[in-house]
Amino acid sequence: MLKTKKIFILFLLINHNFVDGDLLESNVITKNLTPNKSCFSYQPNLGGVDDIDSLDIKSDKFEITDQKILILNDNVEIDFPDGLLKAGKARLDQEKGVLDFKKNGDLFLEGYFFRSTSGSFNTKESSINLEKGKVFLKERGLILDFDNLKGNIDDQITINNVSMTSCANTSKGWEIIADNITLNDESKRGYANKVKVKMFGKNFLRLPILPFAISKDRMSGFLEPKISYSTDGLDFIVPYYQVLTNKSDITLALRNISDRALGLEGNHRSIHGEKNNFRNIDFIYFKNDKEYSDIFPSKSNTRWGFSLKDTFGNQKKFWVDLDWSKTSDDLLLRDIPGDITSLGNQRKQNLKQNIKINGVFKNFNFQISHEGYQTLNPILTNGYKKVPSIDLKYFKDFKSFAIHEHLNYTIFHADDVHGFFGLQQDNNGYLIKMPKPKEGSRLFHNFEVSKFLMLNRYEISTSIGLKKY
Repeated sequence: MLKTKKIFILFLLINHNFVDGDLLESNVITKNLTPNKSCFSYQPNLGGVDDIDSLDIKSDKFEITDQKILILNDNVEIDFPDGLLKAGKARLDQEKGVLDFKKNGDLFLEGYFFRSTSGSFNTKESSINLEKGKVFLKERGLILDFDNLKGNIDDQITINNVSMTSCANTSKGWEIIADNITLNDESKRGYANKVKVKMFGKNFLRLPILPFAISKDRMSGFLEPKISYSTDGLDFIVPYYQVLTNKSDITLALRNISDRALGLEGNHRSIHGEKNNFRNIDFIYFKNDKEYSDIFPSKSNTRWGFSLKDTFGNQKKFWVDLDWSKTSDDLLLRDIPGDITSLGNQRKQNLKQNIKINGVFKNFNFQISHEGYQTLNPILTNGYKKVPSIDLKYFKDFKSFAIHEHLNYTIFHADDVHGFFGLQQDNNGYLIKMPKPKEGSRLFHNFEVSKFLMLNRYEISTSIGLKKY
């Protein structure tokens, strides 16, 4: 019996010219109006046949040979377990489970949709051989146009002289052209050989081999390229995803912005420690930003940014929280917002630069922290930082009352602050800065005794305390 994954909805990016009118009219392929989804949705009618020995066959003309081979002509439709074939002409060997077709055929399977001029399919062994056609892969939403396709759906398929894309119109998107592509169902990987990567119809990159995932499962491989266009020109990204361990992975992306520079983005994620703490590292790097050089010729045109978020230790005893981000300049994320990173976006106003050391011991807990920010507003400075801030808390609950005590000591430091002094300017039109501003410290102490009473089903709370600044 045919063994394919059970797929009921397949979203496809396709060209209107490829979709026959009868398919649109029969709602096999329909327009998808959902935002941020593919252009069309594929909902195949696979019929209701469950037994390979009792096929549902339709045809305008048919004949049976002496070898019990069924010859079908015109409007052929063969419903077999987990699949359906429509063709102009077909030959059926029911004993072997072999379907041969000519005069164009559509092969509907639960995980694939094939269209070709001629070919054959073995419904018992899942072997396939097609000439000149297209195949839609559900798991990655990819379209492959080929000269020849041969192999076994449950094992491995080899596709020759092939182009691959997820775009409805490759002249306005990306396309990969290869001598051949191998799809392995067991490893869920594809391998393209002698590859040309094209964008907007023009050659962008040549590679001897390009591995990629053909499943949505977590596995290493190249991801689909991303293309966008703005006032900075064409923005083209080629990401690669690598599984490091069962608890960590990394994504690296080569990114080219035509009017700026060639750069690199990266993201690393991992779960570590006995308590499965989450670590996230992002970075972005562009060298020789042409547009930035034109605006700020006296500044370095190498632009970068990074973000590190992590927790170490046991959050019920002793642990360290790290949330630290920094960029080469305050306009980086406005000019080059991250694509595969979570460093920030064009509307982000500042980046956190915080380190906190925490501890809990019975009724006492403490925190020693560094808290600061990098502004992403070019007319503002980073302002004051807490270096350090020491926070001590004590709580004791007795039978009839409770004691709370809180002590905080913070030192404030700043290299410079911004002032609002009319039209005084510094560095290409920005408001002047005030170097070496006044600094200081703050001491806060709060001691409180509280009592809770129940009176006629009412809860009464009383407290007395002393606060000092």
